[in-house]
Amino acid sequence: MCSLVPFASLESKIDVFTQLKTVILSDLPAHIQEDKLDEDPRVQDAHSPFYNKVTDLALDTYSYYLCRICKSPFFGGKRACDVVGSFIV
Repeated sequence: MCSLVPFASLESKIDVFTQLKTVILSDLPAHIQEDKLDEDPRVQDAHSPFYNKVTDLALDTYSYYLCRICKSPFFGGKRACDVVGSFIV
């Protein structure tokens, strides 16, 4: 008979990720509203992978980082800078 004992050690790690996800998901609506992400064409286009999935688009758009001291996630802004390529080297 199969034993689940080796997987019991994963439970605490899964709990940590679940808590992180909960904190991040509770923070997203403010950024979605501020950036009007719910009006993004990708959310409105029936052929887009983000159609009616504004939370998925937000998770793909924004970065969150863990504080090295308190281990809480904090908003890090957009993953891609809007001014990429605008700098002259």
